[in-house]
Amino acid sequence: MPTSLQNRFQLLRELGTGSQGKVWLAHDSKTQREVVLRVGAVGDIAAVGLKHAGLVPLLECTRFDEQSALVYKYEQGSRLSEQHFSIALAVDLVIDLLDALAVLHEAGLTHGHVTAHNILLDTQQKPRLLDIGTGRGLAADDVHAVGALFYMILTGQTAAPGANQPRPELDAALDQLLMSALQPRPPAAAALRDALRNWRGDSTPMAEGAPGTLEFLLRRMRHTSDFPALSQAIGAINKINEGDAERLQVLSGVILNDFSLVNKLLRLVNSASYGQFGGTISTISRAIVILGFDAIRNLAITLLLFEHMHNKAHAAQLRDAVLQAFFGGLLARQIALECGARDAEESLICGMFHHLGRLLTVYYFPEEQREITRRIQSGMSEESAAIAVLGMSWDELGIGVARHWLFPERIVNAMRPLPDGMMREPASTLERLRVYANLSARLVPLVGAAPVKLNEPVRLFGTATGLDFRGMQQVMKAAGAALMEQLGAIGVDAHHSVFLQTLLRGEGAEQSADVMDDLVLTSATQTAGDAAAVLSAGVQDITQALVSNFALNDVLRMILETMYRGIGFERVLLCTRDAKKPMILARFGFGNDVNNVIPRFQMDTTQKGDVFQVTLERNLDVLIDDIDAPSIAARVPQWYRQQVAAATFMLFPIKVGDRVLGFFYGDKTVPGSITVGSNELNLLKTLRNQAVLAIRTKQSGS
Repeated sequence: MPTSLQNRFQLLRELGTGSQGKVWLAHDSKTQREVVLRVGAVGDIAAVGLKHAGLVPLLECTRFDEQSALVYKYEQGSRLSEQHFSIALAVDLVIDLLDALAVLHEAGLTHGHVTAHNILLDTQQKPRLLDIGTGRGLAADDVHAVGALFYMILTGQTAAPGANQPRPELDAALDQLLMSALQPRPPAAAALRDALRNWRGDSTPMAEGAPGTLEFLLRRMRHTSDFPALSQAIGAINKINEGDAERLQVLSGVILNDFSLVNKLLRLVNSASYGQFGGTISTISRAIVILGFDAIRNLAITLLLFEHMHNKAHAAQLRDAVLQAFFGGLLARQIALECGARDAEESLICGMFHHLGRLLTVYYFPEEQREITRRIQSGMSEESAAIAVLGMSWDELGIGVARHWLFPERIVNAMRPLPDGMMREPASTLERLRVYANLSARLVPLVGAAPVKLNEPVRLFGTATGLDFRGMQQVMKAAGAALMEQLGAIGVDAHHSVFLQTLLRGEGAEQSADVMDDLVLTSATQTAGDAAAVLSAGVQDITQALVSNFALNDVLRMILETMYRGIGFERVLLCTRDAKKPMILARFGFGNDVNNVIPRFQMDTTQKGDVFQVTLERNLDVLIDDIDAPSIAARVPQWYRQQVAAATFMLFPIKVGDRVLGFFYGDKTVPGSITVGSNELNLLKTLRNQAVLAIRTKQSGS
């Protein structure tokens, strides 16, 4: 075949060969986009332009060199693999397929070959039907094919004539719907779709307290006092665009809104587990620079979860669930490190969130959890018991909430259980994360078990990870040591934990009592005497940054953050001169409502006599105790009163050579509430001087 067709389609590579000819990836010079060409196929013109989210569009039917051809939109994704799906995910997938088929059938068309090979899973794991417009036969054949596919993804087996209920936990209503699709005269696609939606609970509200679908469980969690706040905090972190040039600023700001989270995160990054980075890290901004954005984001989310879950009336069971989940994350991280993976830090959150469904159930649905435990003790599997009580498995609940919290698909994918059988060596980052998380989940229940129990994980995951029996033992030992070290930062009171005592017995019974005594958590409350310590640590942190190949904005953020945390300002800002106008503008900062204040904080440098102008002209470090005090009220400019109006603030000018470039600003709402001793004031001046040094260094080209 020539390399181009009709001087329009440049053939890039062959994608496959079907019963109706070859399939090519091609570049369409007319539309300047990549398309899929099915050469030799005859299509129905009625399918051209048919639009639905579940259909890969047929763009045109054409001919060249006496051959017919179909032109399809090129879509990224992967083919549906013949794997074992959970019930909820299988139902979701089938509903999407039936919805797409209903549109085809309404247009008088059929698909004709609904198989796993002809279904593309897009980047959101939504199914898209390939090869529309080439079908022959009856609409009933499509529905029957979907029924067979449904059976296959639930069981991993082909539906034989007279097939029985595919899974014992399938309720009678869903079983009847599935079997109706396999009958010689199945219902119409739209009717079966609507029936499955109704079964899922889309149109019929469920009674309070009854087991239900994800949305029902989410509604119950939203009615608690803390779930909305937890969702907002985690969602805010996950919303940060990976391509955003200011994502360090955004992530630092989100974390700094939670004082307790800051303290725990800094304790964690300064633990021995992260000691390879060298030196003490005293600011979130520097932690992000040193450890990386993804590592700090994932640690922050991990700690947020524990912050919201460790203080509950049913604490004993919850404490063990929290410890097991975090141990699972540390296990996954250690597995990744042993395998030489570069995404080891992301494995931490994948391994921990593999337990999210169970953790949420223990915390938010304690009565249901007790019933699930009772059923497990009577012989039911964990999955069957959870489905019977909640209406979905722990895996499905965790995945659903992770999506609600806007987690990226690579993490959601790692939360999915793997099918039974030996795991092959992973071929991509997605597969690696999923293997590490699933192996971790297999190892957590083996804490305290006889060593022989490791033989099964070694058999199943040895090829995929390269870990033998000894390697698995080493991974569990290293993860246990990391857990012992990091419990203080997690915020979980580990006393009287059955899980931890069992883990410690494996590490050596003679050490257990001493370790348990060391695990008393310290208060996260900062006292007045801590201000100088925080400022001093920040000065040292910034000194280390200045002797490295630093980015100027990173250093300026570290200085702002140190001022913010050390003094306890409600808001801090870096303000610098505008290059084109006689203005000094706020550039970035931390604290209360800072994103709304920054665009309003605009100082006109042509105005004379106000407190800002005098401070800059005389290069003075100033504390305004009360903007309404008679001695100063007339000097406070109107723009400040109208746009900011904090009652008390401090200014530290930034002067390089003979030119004042701007200033650091920190404020509080209550008059007279900024208290700074002589030692703290000297440290604040040192921080400002470090900013001057950083600017000079960059101006000199160093």
